[in-house]
Amino acid sequence: KIITFSSPTEFTPLIDKRLSGFPIDIKVISNSLYVVCSENEVYKANESGLTRAIPYTTDKKISEPHIVKKFSKFKWGISGNQIYLAEDGQQDWFREKVLEFDVADFKLLSDSVAIFWDGTKNNYIYSTSNSTPKIYFPSDPIKNFLVNPITSFSVNSGSQGCYHHIGNEVKYRRISDSTFTTSSVLGNRYDEKATTAFNNKVESHLLLNVLNSINSNPYAIPSLKDFKITDMDKKNFLDLVDKQLESKEIDYGNRKKKINKEFYYSVPAILDTLNDSIIANILDQRERVWSTTSNWFTIQVVNQNHDTLNISRNYYVNKMPWNLPWEYEYKGLYFNCYNVDFSKLINFCIPENFMDKEVFDNRFLIMHIADYLYNKP
Repeated sequence: KIITFSSPTEFTPLIDKRLSGFPIDIKVISNSLYVVCSENEVYKANESGLTRAIPYTTDKKISEPHIVKKFSKFKWGISGNQIYLAEDGQQDWFREKVLEFDVADFKLLSDSVAIFWDGTKNNYIYSTSNSTPKIYFPSDPIKNFLVNPITSFSVNSGSQGCYHHIGNEVKYRRISDSTFTTSSVLGNRYDEKATTAFNNKVESHLLLNVLNSINSNPYAIPSLKDFKITDMDKKNFLDLVDKQLESKEIDYGNRKKKINKEFYYSVPAILDTLNDSIIANILDQRERVWSTTSNWFTIQVVNQNHDTLNISRNYYVNKMPWNLPWEYEYKGLYFNCYNVDFSKLINFCIPENFMDKEVFDNRFLIMHIADYLYNKP
């Protein structure tokens, strides 16, 4: 957003619309503000509004795009929000379209139609016949994967940064028509790896049932009742409040705002009065920070045809209750999944000391609800 200052302490909004990237340079010319953003887009802002321009050059050819895929006669390339096309076998790319969002990955359906994944929530179907992206919800997205029996799955949680690389992994294999089993969990710290005993069995129908449920209704948002919050969960939440207050008095999200213990203690009593929309509001909050440390929680499910279903949640700082939403990927098609039964199954599959296991707990969910209500404008 852009504001104008009439004094060091007084300002008025000029433009409410967000810029596409981080400003790297600004200059005022003739009552207009010019902003160069990180994606080399140039904005002009004044009382008449906001205009955007993208400078291009013909002095050199278009570089190889970051992501390249081909179907039959044409190659598609993506770099951020730029779409490029080229004839197969040719090195000269031409620009097809500039989108209003970045593309994290895409799947080609033909030489002229693609599905774009924005990396956070939405799929878009795009055709060169009209060059207009439209929100797209794939139906039965993992149906073909479920045709073949599941033979194994693994659960991995880890963190990597400038000075650390740690994680845990547990692998299950099918020993009969009805059971998956594991006997150990792998832990790694830097280059050191250690295996500890963990004997556990998972009934195969539990995994199959939850994946079938996800396939038939992949975009369902759980209600608050779906989490089945108990009195013990509420008690554990209050214990968590006390523990966190011992380590901080000021809210990290607003350093001038002192934490109100009485407010947090009041939250369990009002849970039944909250609208279910609060769950979607909490789970769809986008992480607006960047860090040199990356964290992940991934599950890989393999079927008899050696196809792999990839399920993950990746983040920098913000852990989410029950690791929701999960990002599913199968053969280049992505979607977000909010199925809490899947999260509860994964919680059963990992030992108590597994990294990030604390997110699979309703006290963590209640804390996120409390934080959301406390910091709500």
